[in-house]
Amino acid sequence: MKARNEDYPFSLIDPPSPFAPTAELEAFRKDCLQHLQAYRGNLQWEAELASVERHLREHPDGPEKFLRAAYRDLNSRQKENYNFHKVAGRLADYGFNCIRLTDDWQGADFIAVHIDGETFLKVQLKARLIIDRRYEGKEIHIAFLHGDDLFLYDHDAFLKHLIDNKRIGDSSTSWHDKGFRTWPSPPSWALSFLKAYRILA
Repeated sequence: MKARNEDYPFSLIDPPSPFAPTAELEAFRKDCLQHLQAYRGNLQWEAELASVERHLREHPDGPEKFLRAAYRDLNSRQKENYNFHKVAGRLADYGFNCIRLTDDWQGADFIAVHIDGETFLKVQLKARLIIDRRYEGKEIHIAFLHGDDLFLYDHDAFLKHLIDNKRIGDSSTSWHDKGFRTWPSPPSWALSFLKAYRILA
């Protein structure tokens, strides 16, 4: 099957047999997810992903109850839970214990407490890069996943960077009229700033 997409180089997709070992099916599933991350909405890779996940579910050697969950199949609450645990797991490698909050205390979704006994972060969990007037002056950090990268940035420091470098113009109605602005994918200038706040796997 050819993956058809104007921005996608033509290539043949050669999926494994439905009766291939589960390790081979899982490897192909991972390949599908990586391609969909790079080429969102590609119909051929979406079809291949659905097919290989069905083969895994029906495979006689596949432990169905432990099949990986497809993020796109989760509802909004499940995605929030998923993202929290992915972020908390990553931060645990850096000495943080993440405690989830249910009341949006001081604008935070969770707090991250470091083993040094001194570092205490109030964190808002987001799906993308954002600035929001509601978080100004509250010492909020924003956490969001971008591909395999986790960014945990100081909201007010990023806002100051935008203002100092004239990245928020008068034409930004979302910021001036609505009080927030988001970027679905961080632009190159933002990634330069965020480099210091990138948390590697």
